[in-house]
Formats: sequence, structure tokens, C-alpha cells
Amino acid sequence: MNGKTILVAGGSGFIGQLLCPKLIQAGFKVINADLVDCKQTDVKFQKIDITKKRQLEILFTNDKINYVVNLVSLLHSASRLDPIKATITNIIGTTRLLEKSYKFGIELFMQASSTCALGEQGSPQKPVTEDTLALPVDIYGETKRYIEKLGSVLSDMHDFTFIAARLPLIVGAGQPTRTSAWRMEIFNKLCKGGKIRFGFHEDEIIPLAPVEDVAEHLFKLITVENLKGHIYHTPYEAWLVRNLIQTIEEIGENLVITSGDKKVKGGPVYVSWDKIKCDLGLQKPSLKQRLIDYKNYLINKNFKGEIHG
Repeated sequence: MNGKTILVAGGSGFIGQLLCPKLIQAGFKVINADLVDCKQTDVKFQKIDITKKRQLEILFTNDKINYVVNLVSLLHSASRLDPIKATITNIIGTTRLLEKSYKFGIELFMQASSTCALGEQGSPQKPVTEDTLALPVDIYGETKRYIEKLGSVLSDMHDFTFIAARLPLIVGAGQPTRTSAWRMEIFNKLCKGGKIRFGFHEDEIIPLAPVEDVAEHLFKLITVENLKGHIYHTPYEAWLVRNLIQTIEEIGENLVITSGDKKVKGGPVYVSWDKIKCDLGLQKPSLKQRLIDYKNYLINKNFKGEIHG
């Protein structure tokens, strides 16, 4: 992108580690603002807490930033456990980042939002769309919806592009989270086996997308010009938990996966992403293929390790 500088807040995280290399390859100069150290040598790392005004002031003063991507968030389960921290991080921190962004003349602000901003709506016959009235039912959804509204208003007032990408539940290899470890373990344990505990009842349906696909979807939204509107739903697959468990067990080795009794709460199961498909040509991700590909990667990695060992 002709040497434009993009700030990725939360770039050391699950999505950021995959998004930053894509941005570099596209010609961006990338600054990763995070509290967790960055392992990528071709990214400028700044240890920043987005809730701290002074730290943001120094950051924006020292670097001419053109684009901002905000991936910083206290996630759904953690927000239920600590609603105060969710408010501080998701609303106060993001508001301060938005404020500095428009005051320093950024061109685009991309917010990683969530379908939880919509609340528990939709059906197979009538999935929710970007035009559906948002009716969040919990703190996490409220924080996401507030930032969507604030960003939209500020972008119209201060002449910058604001995009909120409503994401589904994200899965992929990585460090397991304390509240939903299964999202990473279904990849991490494909070859070594072991037990995985799903909290959801086997008859529940959960909207999922692999993290690699989410990073690609965000990249496309950042780099495509003349988007139509502030909000986009990103592609996902709706999985019946029973079928998901069966698929993972068939692909993995020596896995024992058990379901629970929880219901899917906080967000819609049936979400239309026709808008992003039409505007950007994006297609449905394949979790099954991602699992197969990652298992082959692990096998190949272990094979090479045995040879060199």
C-alpha cells in the first residue's frame, strides 16, 4: 500500500499474528501496539495499553499513522466473568484509540466487532443481516455495539472510513484460553491425542470460522476501496456440535471429545454474510479442510524433526 503505516492494536494476539504478515506483504509499514511482546522482527513493536491516553498520545505523535486496526478486546466468556474489565477495555480503551485516531488524521479505522452485537436473533429461514436492528443481551454484546455506533458517528463527523467487522466464534491452533480452551485444542491435539471438553450440548449449533480465514477476511476489508457501509458480517460455518465432534475425532488421532450441557448464548447462530460475499467475493471457510491441513503440517513437522534429530 505504497508505504502507508498501519497500527494494529493487539497485533500479538490470535488474529494479529496472522494479519500482520499479510499487511507487510501488501506493502504496509506495520506497528504492533500490544502489552504482549511481538516475535515478528519485521514489525515495529510498541508496548501500549490502549486505555492509557498518554501512551497513545506519544505513539501517534512519534509515527504518522494512516490506518488503525483494533483487535484488542476482552472476549465473551471473560466479559461475563469481569464486566468492569470488559467495559474498561472494550469501551474506554477503544474510545480513546478512536479519539486519537481521528485527531491525528487517520484515513481508516477497522474495528474487530462481534455478531454478539446483534443479540440472540435470527433463524434458518431469516438470518440476521447488517441491517437487522441490534439487540445485544449481555455486556460483551453491548460493548461491541456501542463502539460500532460511536465509530460510525465519528467517521461521519471527522471524514475517515470506519469499518466494524462482526466476527463469529474463532478457532485455530495456539495458546488455549482459560474460558474456552477447546477452540485451540481441536487443532493442538490432532496428532498427540487426549481429552477435549466442549461445554456446549451436542444439539447446539455454533457459528465457527478458522483464524486463518478471519485474518484474510479482515485483510480484504482493510485493502478494498469504496466499501458500502460501516458494518460487515464475515463468513462462517454453522456447526451442529455433534457433527463437529465426530468430524474432529475422524481427522484426529486418539482424541476423546465430550460435550456438555451449555446452550449457545449472547449472539445469533444464523447470520447472513451475503453483503461481504457480494462486495468482496469472499467464500465460506472450511473448518474440516483447515483441520486436515493442520494435521498434515504437524505430521510433516514431526517427520522433519525426527530426520534432523
